[in-house]
Amino acid sequence: MKQFFRETLKVDGIPGGLLSIETSGQFLDLNSHVHSIVTDGLFHEGKYFKMPRYGYGGKLYLQGLWEKAIAKYVIEKGFITREAMSKMLKWTHTGFSVYTDTVVEFNRQNEKSVEQMGHIIRYITKAPVSLNRMTFKEKTVLLKGEFHPGHKQNFVAFTPSDFLAAYTSHIPNHRQKYVNYYGVYSNRTRGAKSTDEIYDMGGEGRAIDAEEHASQKTYKKTWAMLLNKIFEVDPLLCPKCGSRMVVTSVISDSQSIRETLSAMNMWSESWSSQEGTDRGPPEVTQSVSVEVNGDIESVPFDDGWGSYVG
Repeated sequence: MKQFFRETLKVDGIPGGLLSIETSGQFLDLNSHVHSIVTDGLFHEGKYFKMPRYGYGGKLYLQGLWEKAIAKYVIEKGFITREAMSKMLKWTHTGFSVYTDTVVEFNRQNEKSVEQMGHIIRYITKAPVSLNRMTFKEKTVLLKGEFHPGHKQNFVAFTPSDFLAAYTSHIPNHRQKYVNYYGVYSNRTRGAKSTDEIYDMGGEGRAIDAEEHASQKTYKKTWAMLLNKIFEVDPLLCPKCGSRMVVTSVISDSQSIRETLSAMNMWSESWSSQEGTDRGPPEVTQSVSVEVNGDIESVPFDDGWGSYVG
């Protein structure tokens, strides 16, 4: 994307990108691809240069850059020979594709654009299966979807054990990095920026001043938003009157905490007994045993990955 943008705009800048690795097709088959949200332009010397709209020819060129980059990588790693890769790239359908038709003119003041961006963000880290497309009846798991040329149908039926095997084959490996940030969104780039170099994605792209940066800091207090998304409870709404609350101070001194909670009739003396002690987890007083049903059988399933080599 960076090369494509630079060659088009003739600017030596960098884009911003959020990319997630996906391995599943709509029927839990192996379909390796990448979901991404990428800025539609480049940042360079405090300015944002927006890409012009490009047609089918531009998409083919971008796909060609993608194909060559992947080909170079797999050849260098020894996954495939140069001769075999050369033949693949001459096929009518090489197996590579690029989709760039979803465009969001994001603006925080525009509710529709915020909703569209939220939908895309949820999609790029989606689960392999949507519950709306799955039904279970008479010991058969049925996945519905779009018409699949290979299966010659728009659904696939699994036994429960085959479904679990297919689904769990797409769980990332332990400690595998699933979501990646690039360009102006990377930790390295964001950490190196000064206040004058932080870019606003709204409008024409410009460096924001100190006052606007302070307002963005207030906006980025995401703890309340995350609690609301996970538990569907807004912690900043008063449970008694429903009015909006604001954080006035953060108290970390134990004596002040006790005095404040006591004045609100919310202090419990049982807490004070733990004061000044290092309390560990509760001791196990009873062993717990788990029995496994011996009638359950493991059904082999070839997920196409082969044996894992660490």
